[in-house]
Amino acid sequence: MKSMKRFLKKACAVSLAVATAGCFLMTDRPVTVSAATPAVSLRTSFKTLRVGQKNVMTLKNNTIGWKITKVATNDRTIAMVFGRTTKSFQIKGKSAGRTTVKARLKTTSRKKHNSKIVKCRVNVIEPNTSQATEAVVSTQAELNAALENKNLAKLTIRTVQAEKFTIPAGNYKDVELTVDAPLSDVTNNGAFQSIQIHAIRPDTWFEHAVGNTLKVLAQTARIVVSESAKVSGIEFAKADADVKLEVNGTVDQISVKAKMSLSVSGTPKAPLNVTMEEAAEGSTLVSEAPVNISVYASVDITLKKGAEGSSVAIKSEKADPKITNQTSMSVTVTKADGSKTTVSSGGIPTRPNFGNSYGSGSNSGFGSSDTTTGGSITTTGGAIDTETENPDQPGIGGGGYPGSDTSVHMFSMKQLMQEMKPEIEAVTITLGAYHASEGPKSVSMSALVSYEIPGTLNKIVQELNPDMPDIHLQRYVQEADQEEGTWEDIPEKGWTFSREIQPLEFSELEEYYVGFYEAFRLVDRYGYEIGSKLEVQIVAINKDALHSYIYDLLPSNGIHTVKLAGLPFAEPSEDDSPGSVRIFAYQHWTLPDRMEKLTPDNLDKYHIIEYTLKNGGQLQP
Repeated sequence: MKSMKRFLKKACAVSLAVATAGCFLMTDRPVTVSAATPAVSLRTSFKTLRVGQKNVMTLKNNTIGWKITKVATNDRTIAMVFGRTTKSFQIKGKSAGRTTVKARLKTTSRKKHNSKIVKCRVNVIEPNTSQATEAVVSTQAELNAALENKNLAKLTIRTVQAEKFTIPAGNYKDVELTVDAPLSDVTNNGAFQSIQIHAIRPDTWFEHAVGNTLKVLAQTARIVVSESAKVSGIEFAKADADVKLEVNGTVDQISVKAKMSLSVSGTPKAPLNVTMEEAAEGSTLVSEAPVNISVYASVDITLKKGAEGSSVAIKSEKADPKITNQTSMSVTVTKADGSKTTVSSGGIPTRPNFGNSYGSGSNSGFGSSDTTTGGSITTTGGAIDTETENPDQPGIGGGGYPGSDTSVHMFSMKQLMQEMKPEIEAVTITLGAYHASEGPKSVSMSALVSYEIPGTLNKIVQELNPDMPDIHLQRYVQEADQEEGTWEDIPEKGWTFSREIQPLEFSELEEYYVGFYEAFRLVDRYGYEIGSKLEVQIVAINKDALHSYIYDLLPSNGIHTVKLAGLPFAEPSEDDSPGSVRIFAYQHWTLPDRMEKLTPDNLDKYHIIEYTLKNGGQLQP
């Protein structure tokens, strides 16, 4: 018995020692416990919706690429599920009650346990008795219901489905409309407080209402304003957007507030007022409808057929727009300092038609294919005064003031050229297929010319005629679509012109000289014409002088296209016989008289600023 007690005492002592040592071991070596990774689930396990309300359900804790493959509801009369994607689906409350919605998930990151079901308990309650002031709709039925809400303040059409929405006619002046439907068409008959178009199918927004203001923020869009519509304003403010605007009704103001491409067409009731804001720097505007453009930035403007009657006003000295006129009429450009310039229409310039007032005589100058290189003053009225006191200033007789025998004097052609400052900005020649020894089979040419008609011309004629202090000069203005033009006073600031001859076939030119016509006359204080009219042609293409370039220099050096600039103007010759006056660029004697091999070092001699070779590459030194 005693031995048993001693054994128990020893056993207890050993056990106590082991336990004590274990405590010290656990204190010296702590054990790290890892938390379990949260399992994938729906973003909420319980959701309360009102009848008619929608909610987007997504996944959370999705770390291994779970995808939704199927969705279901236990009771679709209480809550329906729709709009499933691999990452989300939508729930919509149908009637009051409780149900459960489920989603089956799958992942390819596991070989086992790669499928599971996640659930959400849904409680659908009755809708608010007071109507909401905001609505988001995705179907025509929802749109119609929302518009019946008299308390509606904000309406959003949002869907990724291809729908066709028609907004019924009505006064919704207290409603802000937003459209975000990239695959949908919208026809609008309603008047809203404002309309913002964030996304729409590129084909069309049809506007039929009166008084709306549209703000277009879509990347691509086509806005059609119907004949019955009257739009207060359209604002384009999406950077790098590509938008088409067709106006057959009325639009009061169009604003471009970001760099973008805008194409304008249609038959508007009145010319469209377009403002290219400073933020529109680098934009492109192409119009086939009449536009009055105010420019605050450097932009590219192309006016095509249908845009006749357009104008451009440059409102900022920083703005340097590029203007291309492809209409049948010249376009007036008002600069920031108030001076005006004209961008001519393309094609071969035609001679002005003075009608019956011009007379019928045998003028062998303009319009013929003669090769005369001189020039003379065109006369259509009274006799030329050949006995003036200053023989260097040809007179244009016909009397001074009515009843006076005072002769009048016109400036010389040399003075005219000095004042007009004509400049050949570019002559572009393109040679068709050719053999170097045979020459080109076809030749296309175009030209760009600039010149001025300054108000100082009036001062010159007044100094030449001191006895007639009120004498002044008028210029003949005739648009391409007019049978007969009108005479206009030359303003103090004068005019500046940049005129283009679009590509034409060289061999088909009947005239040796192609250029732009200007006509002048002197009138007294009463507007009576004094003496004879003076007609001037500013030659841009001299077919005869360029012949050796085209059929010798360029083919022998393998040139395909070439651009010439800085071609010198020859001083005009003049006499007192009836005929015409031409201001010539690049006469024979102003061009190099010997053709040679072209190299990068002698291009300036031949006025070549750009070229391409028939077989590519570059000219060799």
